[in-house]
Amino acid sequence: MEKILMIGFMFLPTLQSLVYYIDEESGSNKFLGNVATDTNLEKLVNNSDDFKTIQYSFLSQGHPHSSKFKINETTSEIRTKENLDRETICEYSPSCVLSLQVSAKSTYGIFFETFDIFVHLNDINDNTPYFPSSSVNLSVSEASLIGSKFTISSAIDKDSTNFSVIDYQISPLGSPFNVEFTKNLDGQTTTVWLKVIRTLDREVKDSYKIQILAKDGGNPAKIGTLDVNLLVDDVNDESPKFSKPLYNVTLAEDVVINSTIVTVSATDSDSGKNGEVSYRFSASQNQDILSTFSINFKTGDIKIIRKLQYEPSESYKMIVEAVDNGDQPSVSQVFVHVNILDWK
Repeated sequence: MEKILMIGFMFLPTLQSLVYYIDEESGSNKFLGNVATDTNLEKLVNNSDDFKTIQYSFLSQGHPHSSKFKINETTSEIRTKENLDRETICEYSPSCVLSLQVSAKSTYGIFFETFDIFVHLNDINDNTPYFPSSSVNLSVSEASLIGSKFTISSAIDKDSTNFSVIDYQISPLGSPFNVEFTKNLDGQTTTVWLKVIRTLDREVKDSYKIQILAKDGGNPAKIGTLDVNLLVDDVNDESPKFSKPLYNVTLAEDVVINSTIVTVSATDSDSGKNGEVSYRFSASQNQDILSTFSINFKTGDIKIIRKLQYEPSESYKMIVEAVDNGDQPSVSQVFVHVNILDWK
């Protein structure tokens, strides 16, 4: 009768799982552990000759990170095959655990075993916080109330929560702004505001250059910077100011018609159209004034438009207005006194 030889492998329950810890950026060929030693495998194998013939290998199916490691098939030493960057492998994840599976197979007897390996890739503070752009321009109304907040882009740090951004500061100190932030629910990103802490006055200072500093949790900390160019937008809070409190003019009665007898001038420290000034006679002026004088609304030149006639103790008193070009115009007034001399 023909005998049939049955050859097979004995599958034993998994002995245990192994957990290794390694810092990221440790380079290639970094030693993690020895599977045979760390599992005390020799005690599990009854036959010492069988143990000596065991070969070790990774089971790659379902374990894509196996390619990042290498195992010595005879000694069972596991080492890194490449430099491991945690932020590339486990981007924005609070933990980074790489799952491997190792098979131990005897070529002498029937021993076969698998081991689950869990590699914890420890984060190091190898990333500096950075902002989406190196500088931003921000316009803030001078009418902004104290406590007003303006959102700015938050800093990004690819490191894990322990080394993510933990603080924001402003430089230089002494500006009418401060920086506030809050951690978002993910525990890693932040929402950042620039806060008005003092009254703004564009006529005193119309721009600020400040820097936002994002500081991470490392020791020493790494710091990212954002340059903020702040422009204080004007509101029409200034009225035109005449160059004189009163304009006095003395004329001969035979002054030439269309002659400029005086030029009134006013300035407005507001910006843009709020600082554009034009001139006019007050609406309260009588017809005698309006029929004798004209005013150029752009230049402020006042001219004679009809022949003058001297009258004792008589002079012309007119009110001139300077008006800015704001949506709600501001108006200032000044007196112009014109005295007529008799040259006969």
